[in-house]
This record gives sequence, C-alpha cells and structure tokens, in this order.
Amino acid sequence: TEGTDAEHQSAVILKQGLEAAVAEWRASRRARDSEWASLATQVPVLEQLVLERHTWNFAHSEDEWWHVQLSRLVQNLEAFSDPRSGVLSSGISKEHGWGVEKRAEFARTIQARTLASPEAASKWSEACSSIADASACPLYARLVVSPQLGLLPIGRDPESGLWEFAHLQSGEPAVRGADGKLLLTEDTGLVFVLIPGGKFRMGAQGTNPGDVRFDAHALGDESPVREVELDAYFLSKYEMTQGQWLRFAGSNPSQFRPDNYKLKYNADGRWADLLQPVELVSWNDCDRVLSEQGLRLPTEAQWERAARANTDTPWWTGAEIGSLAGAANLSDNYIVGHGAEWAAHETSLDDGNTMHSAVGAYRANPFGLHDVIGNVFEWCLDGYDTYDKPVHAGDGEREVFRPPFHVYRGGTFVLLAADARSTRRFRNQADYRFVTLGVRPARLVTK
Repeated sequence: TEGTDAEHQSAVILKQGLEAAVAEWRASRRARDSEWASLATQVPVLEQLVLERHTWNFAHSEDEWWHVQLSRLVQNLEAFSDPRSGVLSSGISKEHGWGVEKRAEFARTIQARTLASPEAASKWSEACSSIADASACPLYARLVVSPQLGLLPIGRDPESGLWEFAHLQSGEPAVRGADGKLLLTEDTGLVFVLIPGGKFRMGAQGTNPGDVRFDAHALGDESPVREVELDAYFLSKYEMTQGQWLRFAGSNPSQFRPDNYKLKYNADGRWADLLQPVELVSWNDCDRVLSEQGLRLPTEAQWERAARANTDTPWWTGAEIGSLAGAANLSDNYIVGHGAEWAAHETSLDDGNTMHSAVGAYRANPFGLHDVIGNVFEWCLDGYDTYDKPVHAGDGEREVFRPPFHVYRGGTFVLLAADARSTRRFRNQADYRFVTLGVRPARLVTK
C-alpha cells in the first residue's frame, strides 16, 4: 500500500509538471504566432523599405544613368495612371493638379453657375449696369464689362465702393455679414476686386523733398518715378490662403500649416488654420498653379496701383509709422516675450502676432484689399530690372528678356515698416521659396 501511494503521488506530481510544461509551451507558441502574424503584416512595408534603400552598383556610369531615368519613368507613369489622383481621375495631385475628370465635371456646370442661370444672369446684369454708371461707381469712369466666366458678383464693398466677385473654382463663394464685411471660412474661395484702370505714378524718389513721390526711405531701384496707364483688372482681395492652394494643387507646402504648427500664435489665442496665407511657394510654383486655373500673377504696376489705392504716401495709411496700427502685420513689440526673435522690431507698433495672420485680420486699404502691408511677401509677374525699361500696354509688365530674378512686394511679419512700403521691391530666383513668401492672384478682364 505504501508503495502504491508513493507511486500515485509521483504520478500526480509528474502529471502536474507535464501540464505546466504544456501550458507554458502553448503560451510561448501563442506569443510566437502573434509575433509572426504581426511581422507578416509588415512584410510588404519591409520589402518596400528594402527596395527604397537598396543601393545598385553598375559597371558603367551610363547604366546607372539609365536605371535612374527608368525608375523615375515608372514612378511618373504610376502617378499618371493612379485612379484616385492621376491625370485622368476626378481627384487632385501634387504632380498634376486637377485630374481631367474633375476638370470636365467643373466645366459642365460653371457656365450655368456663373452666367446662364437666372440668379447668375440677374447678378451680372446688376453688376455691369452699376460699373458703367458714373454716378454709382465714379472710380470706374463708365467702364463697360461683360459677364466673366468663372466669376459670380457678390456686390460692392460698402467702404471702397468697388465691385467684388467670387471665384468658384477655388472654393465656396464668400458671404457678406450684416455689417457688409465678408465672412470667411477655410472653404471660402478667392474674392476678386475689380480694380479701376487709369494712369498712376509708379515708384518713389528719396533725393528731392519738393518733388513728387518723395520718400526718405526710397532706394535707387524705386525710381525714376514714371506714369503708367493700366486697363481695369481683377486682383484678389486677400492673399491666397492655404486652403485655396490645397484645393488647387492637392498639397499644402506651407511651414506654418495647421498640421505642422500646433502653438497659439497671437494675442487672441488663435490656432493656425487654412485661412493662413500659403507660403513656401516659388515664382515657378505660382505661375504653374495659377495658370492651370486661368489666373496669373499681378504685374508690379498692377500690384503697386492696387496697394497704393490712389494715395501718394509711403504706405496707404499715411507717411508716419504710427498710421500702420491695425493695418499691418510687421515685426513689432508683440514679438518681445512671445517666442519670436526677429532681427529688429518697430517699438511703436503692436499687431498681436508672432507669425503671419489669417487673411483679412487687419484693416483694408481704400480699394478694399487686406494685408498689402506685411503678413507675407507676394510674388509679381515681372522679371526684375530698372524702371527705365519699357512696359507692356494695358498691364504694365516690364519688358525684361530672360530675367535671372523675379520681383515680390509688400513686406512680411519679420520685417520693419520701411520694407513694407508700397514702392519697396525685392527680388530672387524663380525657384526661391521661403516661409515669408506667398501670392495674391490676379486675373485679366475678358472682353
């Protein structure tokens, strides 16, 4: 009996040991199975990483060159044929902008939405009659315009008296509030102001206080002051927003974009959003993206005419820096103690911002344009050259053959007021990009 009990006890201990071992083995196996399953889902990713990081060795440099070119060709063909964002698709891509189907869909409706529908026809009838009426709109001097495909009148600005138009391809039409001011959202499209044509004096001079357009800050390339005559043209009321660029180009290149800038940047505790002006765009970028939508960059003459708005002082606000309060986003007292360290700042101003502001946050000029002083620079169409070069009739573009540089205007949130004067000119190469450089689109008036 004792032997039997001992054997039984040994058997129980052995059984328990075996069960524990089996349980441990099963747990280990489940862990390995889970690990292998996880690794299996990563195989395509790992394979892609291996392919991307693989270094190819070739016996001849010509073979290496062909490999690079053919790899690019394959990538471009894949992007071209992508059913979601390729050239023939109804989507948008960074490489191709709007797909053919998306363009076709827009083209099928734009005639009715902006010209043919009873509502559009009524709005254009009112606008054309008003613009041609010298008593109602004296600044237009009896200008005769016809309805413009792609634009929809949204009425006269109650302060400037100029007509404004929604550009439907870039977003939803802007809506006026009870006070007559436009209500903007991230989905709002471009708003074009019809700028009156006529003659104006372009440039400034800093040598003769008794002569026209004297400005003590004027640089040599801002003169000689010359008279330029322009046809009427459309210019955006605001700098182009990140949301509008995104809807055009399928990407947002900006440094201070909502998904990349998480700090509150102004005195109101506001977060960055798609109403910020687009930046980090080159002249080449702007020329390509705007031309695909039937738009263009303004010439220097068009930009300065609109920024001045029939004024003769260094800024449309006046001749004193203090006049810029509430009208400009520059480097000023607000940067002190708020995380910005620009080279210098205006001690008599405080705009409540450390970076560029949402468009339209500051006072508009007499033509109803916002942010022509500071915020971000704005590219112009012209190649950079001296003012003694001839200009094109109608739009004032300077005739420069193969220019090495293009011009941008308006100053920025990191510079002083002297660099944001209406006549101040900056220049750089057509592929230059920076976080303070944006764009204000223009459009010609079609007959």
